[in-house]
Amino acid sequence: MRRHVLPDTDLILTLFCPTGKIRLIARAGANTRSKTVAKLNLFQNLSVQYIQRPGDDLGLLTQTALEGALPRLSEPQLYPYANLLCELADAIFLEGQETQSAFVLLAAALRGLCSQPDPEWVALVLSFKLLAASGLAPRLTFDEALGLPRFFDPNSGSLEHSRGVALPGDVSLFLTEVLERTVRELMDFVLEGEERALVWRLLERYCTLHVKELKSWFSLEGALEPMAR
Repeated sequence: MRRHVLPDTDLILTLFCPTGKIRLIARAGANTRSKTVAKLNLFQNLSVQYIQRPGDDLGLLTQTALEGALPRLSEPQLYPYANLLCELADAIFLEGQETQSAFVLLAAALRGLCSQPDPEWVALVLSFKLLAASGLAPRLTFDEALGLPRFFDPNSGSLEHSRGVALPGDVSLFLTEVLERTVRELMDFVLEGEERALVWRLLERYCTLHVKELKSWFSLEGALEPMAR
């Protein structure tokens, strides 16, 4: 899900596996004459073998086999969302942390970007689901006796009734249900226009404050506009 090319054409790879996130080095992995270079593109489904010596930060990739690919994710209209989802997953899961449910979510998200008619909505919904799987989701519960919350406070990461960013009714309803409903159900609960853009901005602000600043936000042209800090 992440790759970093070194000056000597070695590749540092971050792979997301059902058993956890791992980082490997592929010797000459970016060399165009390497037999493995085509297999080490982003968003590929791979089987790998590697050696992890005691004390080494990176495992050494020894063999790789391509199990499946989603070539459409390289298209300009899909790549920014795939990149965001993978950068987010990389930020919120630690090496060695169990990631079975998150692996299923991320794989489904990448496939959904290619198959669903609204890939932007897929990316937005699955970003919340990945945060939930990591235990880092915003607090979206509320007191039903007080009615739907009218505000979201990015600083506390919670829905509020008296402070924060004002929420239109549909946005408030979406936020109260995004962690409770299934992905399939949420594909039928679609926000459009400024309401969708507001959710993106709230998510970006929340992640910047409570996770880290993701470089991928800057590639989502039009989705994010400046928001009062």
